[in-house]
Amino acid sequence: MLNIQVNFPHQPATNTRTTLKVSDLITRLGYKVPTTADELVALAQTLEKETALHPLGDLGGGLSWPIPMSQPDQKKIIDFLSASNTGVPGLPLPSTVIGTLGYLLADSSVSQNDPLDPAQLLQRLLDTPKARALGKALQEHLGGISSETSIYDYLLTAIHIGLDPGSYFSPIRNTVDGFGLAQPTHWGRSPSSVVEALRQYLAQGRVPPGSAKLAAHILLSKEAPQFLIKDIPEHVTVGSLAWANLTIAAAAIEAERPGSVASMSFAEVMSYPVNTQNPSNALQRAQAAAMMDWGVANGIITRISTDNYTPQQIDTVRTAFNQQLTERLTASQALDKEIPTRKEIALKELKERFGDLGSLFEEKVLGTDAYSGEAEQTGLAGEHSMLDIAMMGLPNLRPFVSSNPRIPLEALNKNRNFDAQKVFDQQFAGAIEEKRPPSAQ
Repeated sequence: MLNIQVNFPHQPATNTRTTLKVSDLITRLGYKVPTTADELVALAQTLEKETALHPLGDLGGGLSWPIPMSQPDQKKIIDFLSASNTGVPGLPLPSTVIGTLGYLLADSSVSQNDPLDPAQLLQRLLDTPKARALGKALQEHLGGISSETSIYDYLLTAIHIGLDPGSYFSPIRNTVDGFGLAQPTHWGRSPSSVVEALRQYLAQGRVPPGSAKLAAHILLSKEAPQFLIKDIPEHVTVGSLAWANLTIAAAAIEAERPGSVASMSFAEVMSYPVNTQNPSNALQRAQAAAMMDWGVANGIITRISTDNYTPQQIDTVRTAFNQQLTERLTASQALDKEIPTRKEIALKELKERFGDLGSLFEEKVLGTDAYSGEAEQTGLAGEHSMLDIAMMGLPNLRPFVSSNPRIPLEALNKNRNFDAQKVFDQQFAGAIEEKRPPSAQ
């Protein structure tokens, strides 16, 4: 049996290492010991997903709690950061645009030039002594319960209040620091271009110098993580049906695993096995919101900033949305159908007329006799098979001749016209039309 050594965080640090069997470790971590290959694979996938979770969740801090931090408590944070008697060095914060993020970055070794992604950069920043001191002071000021990650929640809440002060007074969905993520100027654009526009907007004196990329990541992680998904295809533009589907998929994952979407690729998000049984109210609201955003972007309804749409408006958008999904599904299924070939059509016509003659249809033993008849009649150079003739669909051929007695010459010469070419043209045009995608909305 394989043994591994592990020190558990809650145990006092000692020089003694605890040796455990793998099965014991799995049990202590709260999982069932696998007994089959399928269960082992499932456990490995679960552990992989758990390790991918960011310890800070969606970076919303107390604003992303199951019951979000109340406005009175948020006001206490604002008052604390503005007070001069807290005992925390550097407070009160200056009146200039600096906020908690600027306070933590000041005199910090954490730099925007570090080769780290924003989430790692933020984690390093929150683990500095300056940040931990402020987080602990905020937690104590609000009487919060201490845990391994609790000070992060208070720090992130303070950061959000500084980055997006308007959300404290009147939060508006799809809006961060006054920047509308779903405004009409973004419709039809790539998500990455919207993220870049947000960074430029923040860099215009709204955040501390050099922190626009980090600030945008923090804001989007909480409000609209779908913008942070990697490798989004070019055709998935803001306001499109594909964008709505991606947003809905991202919301489902975030409801189950907060903070994970920002580190996932488009393919991972769209293939993630979401549990759709008994969706939470929050998830249902997020899915409905994505559908209504699509309706606004496609002119089906007019935006209402409060999201107080009437039942009739919701039903209208839902009907149009489902119709578009059905059309796209039909088009997708049509792509799986093979376009008919002239050979297939010609063989079918030959079998219907002469019965199944097998390989005889493809034996090149047919020609035409010497000229006799009207001037417009033509001959057929060389030797051809019955299949060749049926596929060509040539009119007014001279009578066929052949040295092979198995060829049904009499029946063939009674009717030398074949419809394979005409049928092929019709079916080909129909197949192409069927594969043509519906008008983009």
